[in-house]
Amino acid sequence: MAMEMNDPKQVMTALRGTALEGHEVQEGPSGTLVVEGPDSTAMLPLWRAAREAVPVTGRWPVMTDFEDLKPEPTPEEGAAFAAAAQTSDPWTIFGDPRGDYEAWQITDYLDACLGSGAGRRDDPRLTGITQGGLDRWVYEQMLADPALAARGMARAAQLSSTKNWYSDSDVRLVLLPTPAQWLAPQWLFYYGAERDRGPEALGAAILRWEQRWGAQLVASWGTMLQFLATRPPVDPEDAWQLAGELMTVGSSLQHERWELALALPHGDAWFVHCRP
Repeated sequence: MAMEMNDPKQVMTALRGTALEGHEVQEGPSGTLVVEGPDSTAMLPLWRAAREAVPVTGRWPVMTDFEDLKPEPTPEEGAAFAAAAQTSDPWTIFGDPRGDYEAWQITDYLDACLGSGAGRRDDPRLTGITQGGLDRWVYEQMLADPALAARGMARAAQLSSTKNWYSDSDVRLVLLPTPAQWLAPQWLFYYGAERDRGPEALGAAILRWEQRWGAQLVASWGTMLQFLATRPPVDPEDAWQLAGELMTVGSSLQHERWELALALPHGDAWFVHCRP
């Protein structure tokens, strides 16, 4: 992997022959470079062009805006961040805020998810079950019943698609001064990581997702992160585990874990959301 290019003209040369040819590259804040004049309605192909050039430019591209950029870290801060991100357990730092369900909530939840009377309501595991346990129980019902699974996928299909991805009219294609995407939280503000050791935990999560699923950070919007995965999960257990991780980092996601687990094997787009 190349060291990052700091000369905008060098980067423009590296981008010749791509969808970004002809776009000016300027110095940006916090040690970044910024591609000027991108079409906000066609950002994904432009991001892909910049991503493919990372081995040459040494800079990871992210769609974002300047409001979500942090000050550039010092070399000492960068080294400490990298060490922490490579040794942290992100899931213990982000935690799981979900609690238990009362009996009436269980019935309402199952009616909403499965339809009235569907599923084994006499299953003893439903007594005193946690919210996480109930999600898992519904997921198992879906996997065991093709009709229920089809109904669930009808609800969940958009969760692994870029069709509903957020985009800002003031979007910038920012080239971070690192080729390693898991170091991006040093420059990018994400509300869900604003806690003790949070940025390092987010870096650790991105590193794990990259290694396991080929996940690539595409966009950062302060309260939202968007990824593309080159190796989406195939096994239902892997999809369930990954869904839990994404919802731990994105605690404001409004769908259920079983919905996301159903959707992940059928698309390559991930969306993480945490807001005040």
